[in-house]
Parts: sequence; C-alpha cells; structure tokens
Amino acid sequence: MLQTHAVKKQPSLFKTILLAGLIAGTSDALFAIADFTVSRHANPVIIFWYIASGAFGSASSPKVLITADISTQFIYAAAGVLLHYFIAYTFITVLFFLFPLFNKILANVLLIAVVYGIIVWLVMNYIVLPLAFAGQFPVYTVKTILSVSYLIVAIGLAGSLFAGRFYQAKNARAVYLA
Repeated sequence: MLQTHAVKKQPSLFKTILLAGLIAGTSDALFAIADFTVSRHANPVIIFWYIASGAFGSASSPKVLITADISTQFIYAAAGVLLHYFIAYTFITVLFFLFPLFNKILANVLLIAVVYGIIVWLVMNYIVLPLAFAGQFPVYTVKTILSVSYLIVAIGLAGSLFAGRFYQAKNARAVYLA
C-alpha cells in the first residue's frame, strides 16, 4: 500500500512581508488621515505633500502646492504615498529580520509590537525627519502619545503578528521534516 504524507509548504518571506507592509502602510496612512482631518479640519492630501517635501524640498511643500495646478498637486501626492509605503516596508522588513532576536528577548508578540512601535517613532523623529527637514526635533505633547500608539498598532502589531506567524510556520516545517 502506498503511503502519502502531506508536505507543508514553506512560507514565502517575500509574500509575507509584502502583505504585512501593505497592511502596516495602509493602517498607518489611515491613522494619519483620520488624525489630520479631525485635528486640523484640512484636506488630508497635505500629509502626502509633506512627506514628498522631505525628499524633494520646498518645491513640494504644502505652502507651495496649495496654489499649484492639479497635476502638480497629484504628482507630489502620489510621490508622498509611494515614499510613505517605502518607509513602512522598510520598517516591516527590518522587523522581520530582527524578529527572532526580539522573540528571544521579549518572547511576546504584543510586547514586541509595543517596543518596535516606540523604536519606529524614535527613528522617525530623531533620525529621518531631522535629516529630511534640517534638524527639526519632536515637541512632546499628547499628540506624541497618539503618534506612538498609531505606530505600535500599524507597524509594530502588524509586523510582529505576521513575523510571528511566518517564523512559527517556518519552524514547524523544520521540525516536521526532521
């Protein structure tokens, strides 16, 4: 009698990061849009102009773009969206590669999410933004707590849940084949 065994498929790191980054970037953008719309009562497209101005300088600043033609506004908004997702994917990819170390130290996906969300906020506010906007550092307010909370949920939680499932499936496959 021929005996068959189910072979568990190796999880794809690329596909897992692709999905985690999409969810993280989208949820972070939605948090930012909701917060900006409620707090400033302004068009949230300005968020993406601001992101673009970090890469393209004052030509794409919201003060300049508010009076620009619609096609210029669209181009810089699209560039801001692409840069936003690039940043989100970068942080998600870094988390995936650091996850085994975080898991050894913290051994809890929720704790990893909190710690990594705080790390992302620190990197963005003390390295990325000061480099992009000539030394601007954060001012601590209630908004800081909200910003850190958004990053904990959007980047930290999304990334750690996907990374945790990826490594759990990968380790289960290694044990299965042994």
